[in-house]
Amino acid sequence: MNFDLNIKDTFGKEFQFNNRQEIRSFLNLEKEYWLAKRKEIGKSLSGNFPAFPEQAEQFLAHFDLYEKAVLLEPQPDNLAQLKHNYEGAKTQFIQWCIQYWIYRGNAHTEALLDAYKYSNESGVAFWNAIKNHRVENNSQRFDSFAGIMMAYEFLFQNESFLNKRRYTEKRTFITLRNELEDERNKQISNFAEFNEEYSKWYKNLQGNINDWFKDCRERSDSTINNHSTFFNQMTEHAIERHTELENLYAEKLRLEKPAKYWEARAKQLKIQGVIWSVLLVVVLLIGIGYFTLLFKYWFTGQQISISLHSLQGAVLLTVIISTFIFSIRVLSRLVFSSFHLQRDAEERQQLAYVYLALSNETKVDEESRKIILQSLFSRAETGLLASESGPTMPAVDGITGLVSKINK
Repeated sequence: MNFDLNIKDTFGKEFQFNNRQEIRSFLNLEKEYWLAKRKEIGKSLSGNFPAFPEQAEQFLAHFDLYEKAVLLEPQPDNLAQLKHNYEGAKTQFIQWCIQYWIYRGNAHTEALLDAYKYSNESGVAFWNAIKNHRVENNSQRFDSFAGIMMAYEFLFQNESFLNKRRYTEKRTFITLRNELEDERNKQISNFAEFNEEYSKWYKNLQGNINDWFKDCRERSDSTINNHSTFFNQMTEHAIERHTELENLYAEKLRLEKPAKYWEARAKQLKIQGVIWSVLLVVVLLIGIGYFTLLFKYWFTGQQISISLHSLQGAVLLTVIISTFIFSIRVLSRLVFSSFHLQRDAEERQQLAYVYLALSNETKVDEESRKIILQSLFSRAETGLLASESGPTMPAVDGITGLVSKINK
């Protein structure tokens, strides 16, 4: 929607604006000018024309409200009321400008303000002479006379030949200032057109971005769904694997202590076997040495304390020989039993590790598990007793068949 404004100052200077940027820029510059002059001149500046900033502010308040309502999407319900208020404020502002406003770029504006700087009465006299072409005779004060003389000089100074060059240059400056003002309005109008084109381009770009964002969101949702399905599958697999590892860890805890026990037991049995072997060698050496010495004396016919020809000597020799043979037999059985139990403990330890490895790679059924646990905790034959019986370790064929069955 286009905003236009046609205003005219009290001396007939007309201005036409076709967009809201031109209106706001021009009125703000005019406000700043009159506010600065009011501050500079002070209380001496009187009349209605210095009140331009307040009048412009009232108009711009309705102008801003109506502008915001027009640019909103969707437009508010009170748009018609805001437009009515704006049109009323616009008409009132135009009428006030025609009656009282003096454009800052007029040739006599600075001269009028200079008269007010001198005094309020000279300013009023200057205003009446310039605007109303009237001289007040009821005042005999010098300030009024000074204002009239200022007005006379301003109006008729071009008739003086001496001042002709100076005022010709002044008119030239006025022309240049008007041209500069026109150029400024033109640039503001071009900027307004550029702003409208930019707004259209921005809306189109925003629509394209929204379409692209919608497409990206759809593809993102599809990707997220695919990833969610994949992650769910991975989660299920991880849960199953976690359960398997928990079971394996439970089996490890269950078999870790027995494996360490069999390892320590194997080392202990190995030491016992070495001790019994050393004792067996010592007994053998002692017996061989004793019987060698005994037979040496017997073959040489030397007299010994124990005579083999007497009954007591024969019985005593028989007891010694029987004791030696029994000791050799007992020690040898202890040696073989220790090394046998050591080997059995090592096999049980390795069987526990094999069971844990198979449990990690494959699923072990309950029957295979019972066989392995029975093998781990079965009674081991020592070889010391002839009537030993009970669950024993499975043979090599049995263990091989069990491993093959688990691998299948």
